[in-house]
Amino acid sequence: MAFRVHYGIDPGKTGAWSIFIDGELQRVVRLPIIITPAKRTKAGKITAKSKFELDMTTLLADLRSSIGANVGASFSATIERVGENAMPQREGQEVSGGLMSMAKLAGMAGEIRGILAALGIPFERVQPAVWKRHFGLGKDKDDSRVLAMKLWPWLDLKFKNQADLAEAALVGAYGLLKSGDFNGIR
Repeated sequence: MAFRVHYGIDPGKTGAWSIFIDGELQRVVRLPIIITPAKRTKAGKITAKSKFELDMTTLLADLRSSIGANVGASFSATIERVGENAMPQREGQEVSGGLMSMAKLAGMAGEIRGILAALGIPFERVQPAVWKRHFGLGKDKDDSRVLAMKLWPWLDLKFKNQADLAEAALVGAYGLLKSGDFNGIR
């Protein structure tokens, strides 16, 4: 029987979540995302971009399944804090595409926090710079992938586009380190 289940979550359209049981990483999977295809005219011209949104129903079901498989355990989560400074600070300042993307990212993180709260799972949020500094990482996401492959050689992280999987594992490991419950690196 598990005594402690901890989730590490890296929000985003290529985001992921990890699960640690009693301090040991068990698995890392992509967040479930719903993609609405771009709209095109009959001539093929794009009139609206593809949209990405969190599949909250699937994430809720996945987390409930994890809870059901670990009855009696205590649960917690660490979420990467993202997109919080996304909106304009001054009146009249326009919202650029980058700021709008950050706002959407912050919205997804809020949906995840809502799901965790509804399930009664306490969570902490951590700035990317904080957990990356702890592990000696810079801004390059591929550095996270390389470190995760060293820590968990069984993880299949051969490709650069799997950096978000690595980051979900490292966010979870950071949360456990802060609570003193991680059976791994310091």
